[in-house]
Amino acid sequence: MKIMHVADLHLDSPFIGMSKEFKGIQNYLIRAAYTAFERCVSVAINRKVDVMVIVGDVYDAEKQTIYAQHFFNQQLERLNVVGIPVIFSHGNHDYMTAQLERRKYPENVHVFKEDHVTYKDIQLESGERVRFYGFSYKTRWIKQRMIEQFPMNAHETDYTIGLLHGEISSASQNANNYAPFSLQELIEKNFDFWALGHIHLQGVLNEAPLIQYPGTIQGRHRNELGPKGAMMVELNKNQPPKNEFIPLSPIIWIHQDLECHSQDQASTITQMIEDLIHNYQEEAEAHGESYIIDLTFKHAERLDEELQAQIEKGELLNVLTKDYYVEPFVVIGKISLDRQFSVSPFQYDHNLHESFRTSFESLADEQNFNQILSPLTSHSIIQHYLKSMVEDEDFRNEITEKGHDIVVQSLGFTHVEEVSDDEN
Repeated sequence: MKIMHVADLHLDSPFIGMSKEFKGIQNYLIRAAYTAFERCVSVAINRKVDVMVIVGDVYDAEKQTIYAQHFFNQQLERLNVVGIPVIFSHGNHDYMTAQLERRKYPENVHVFKEDHVTYKDIQLESGERVRFYGFSYKTRWIKQRMIEQFPMNAHETDYTIGLLHGEISSASQNANNYAPFSLQELIEKNFDFWALGHIHLQGVLNEAPLIQYPGTIQGRHRNELGPKGAMMVELNKNQPPKNEFIPLSPIIWIHQDLECHSQDQASTITQMIEDLIHNYQEEAEAHGESYIIDLTFKHAERLDEELQAQIEKGELLNVLTKDYYVEPFVVIGKISLDRQFSVSPFQYDHNLHESFRTSFESLADEQNFNQILSPLTSHSIIQHYLKSMVEDEDFRNEITEKGHDIVVQSLGFTHVEEVSDDEN
C-alpha cells in the first residue's frame, strides 16, 4: 500500500522574520503553504496513493480564516473525487474546539475528534484492510503520555498504523508538553508504521518498523532551512518499508557564508552578492523554487569600520531589495556580520600598528627567533625534546604564524594582509 504522510501544514501561517521592506514578495509568502499542500494533493493523485494521513496542525491557529477552511476542503474534495481516503488529526496549533467538531468534510475523510486514542478501519481497493489509531488535541498542551493508550498490535487487519502528533520525552522540566513518548515505546507496540507530526524537521527515527516525521511542508522562518515536503511510504507484507521524500515547498530558506577580505569595499561586496543572486536565480528557474537567502559575512572585522556600520544599519540590504519580484525569485532576507576577533581594549593607532609589523617581521630572522625562545630552549630537559624542532624552518614559521594570530585576536587587529599594507 502507498501512503502520503504529511503533517504541520500550518495554513494561515505568517512568514516570520521578514520585514516590511519585502512588500514585493508578501503575496508569495502568504500563499506558500497553500501552494505546497496543493502540490501534495497533486502528487498523491498522480502517484495513485492508497491513503493520505495528515498528522496534526493543519491550521496555524485555533481560529481559521474562511479562505483557509475553504481551500482545505477543496483539496480534500479533489482526493474524494479520485477515491483516496484521508485520515487526519488535530495538533497543538489547531486543537479541537466545538466549532471544529461540527465541521463537515467530504465522505472520504475521517477525523480523529477525541482527545483519547480511537481507531478507524478502512478497506483499500486492493482488498487489504488497514487500522489507523490516533487522537486530537483539545488543548494547546498535552502532558499526558498518550502513547500508553495505544494498544499492542492485535493483527486484526493487514496493516496497523499509528498517528501521533508529539515529541520524544525530554529530561527538562519545562519540556514534555506535547504528548511525550520514547522511541522504544513506539517500537514495542509492533505497529507497521508510525506517522508522526509536530517536529518541523524531516527525520526517520526507526526503519523497521518505520517511524518518521515528514517535517513541515513549507519553512516559515530562517531556522527552517532547506526543502520541505511530505513522505511517500510504501508498505508490503514481509518486505522492508520504503519511503521517499517529496519536496513541496515553493519557497526555500538558505543560509550562505561569504568570506571578507581587507581590500573589500562597498562596490566589491555588492557585486559579490549580485553574482550570488544570479547563480541562485538560474537554479531557481531550473527547479521552479524561490529562495530566501540569509547571508553571513565571515571575518567581517576585516572590512572598514564605516562599511561595517553601514551594513548593520541595513544600507546594503536596501540596495539589494526590489519593489517587485516575479516567481521564482531570489531574495536576500538578512545580512549578518561575523567578527572573529575580540575588540581591542584601546583605540588602534598607526604607531601601534607599526610596532606590531616590525616585531612580526623580526621573527623571520632565525637569530632573533632563537634569542626570543632561548629562556625556554636553554632548559636542559626541554632542550632535549625541542632542539631539533627549533632548528626546523617549518616549525619556526608555524610558531611565528600562531603567535601572530594570537596577538591579532587579542588586540583586535584584523588580518595579516593589513600588516603588509603599509609596506607598499
